[in-house]
Amino acid sequence: MDSYLGMVVRPVEGYLVRFYFTREETLLFVVVKALLSVLFSGQLSYLRVVLIVRERLTGLFLQRGRLMKISNLLLTALAVLGLMTGVATVAMAETLENTHDAYVARDNAGLNDDSNFGAVSKVYVKFDGGNTINKSYHRFDLSTVTTDRTDATFEITHALTYGAPGGQPALWTTLVYALDDGDANEIWDESTITYNNAPANLNSSGTGGFPTTEFYDDTRTTLVGSFDFDVFAPDGTVYSFSDPALLAAINSDTNNNLTLMLRTSIVSGGGQHLASKEHATHQGARLVLGAEVPEPATLSLLGFGLTFVVGYRRRNR
Repeated sequence: MDSYLGMVVRPVEGYLVRFYFTREETLLFVVVKALLSVLFSGQLSYLRVVLIVRERLTGLFLQRGRLMKISNLLLTALAVLGLMTGVATVAMAETLENTHDAYVARDNAGLNDDSNFGAVSKVYVKFDGGNTINKSYHRFDLSTVTTDRTDATFEITHALTYGAPGGQPALWTTLVYALDDGDANEIWDESTITYNNAPANLNSSGTGGFPTTEFYDDTRTTLVGSFDFDVFAPDGTVYSFSDPALLAAINSDTNNNLTLMLRTSIVSGGGQHLASKEHATHQGARLVLGAEVPEPATLSLLGFGLTFVVGYRRRNR
């Protein structure tokens, strides 16, 4: 929250104090702000504070002409604080890096089925049609996402450039799936996940026990987007996508855990090297979340703040 106060609230406050408030109003504003800070620390609703002031104090002040100006100043200070709180809430956005990431691997000999690749600096995504399958898993902690967001973007970074194998296209579409909210295996750990125990990981019948196409259990997963991996892109290239299905998966989450899984859609002898959170230079996969959807209380704060401040200033010109 401090970063948003620095970008939004404090400049607004500075402007009002310098150009809009009188000296008397500024003094009262500072006092009321300090009082509300104490109230906030006790988790008292801001809107409740405003209502208490209006219900308990306004009537008393209106009965005493000499206190009329103090009443107006107090409500003005509360209104401005409401305006700034509302603006800060609407402006909030954040980036979440995955807390667990790993890739899982299988080959015809079955040598890697129970191997763990959670501590490596890159996740590896590949399907060569019969010899090797690699898929990546990414788990995000959504505990800081307390209200619905207006948009969401998935980002991941290219970590190795080697060009396309002969006859292969330069762009490979990578598909991203979300594990269903509340899945029994949703709380997996990067230090223990393997091909055999990875959530919703399936293989159909095929040569050497491999699937004819690579897939996840579609009764436990949802396709939430895709991006085009460029085999000639320089190291550090960021791939990203935004999709309503990804936003829905985030906003509908109920247990603060979201798992995204990556697989390639092309059969190729080459693979995709993408930075994990252990990478020395690049960030791991991340979610860039847009502003919170304003709640009715936030809209009330904005409306009350704008209406009262403008109205008060007009009455006192």
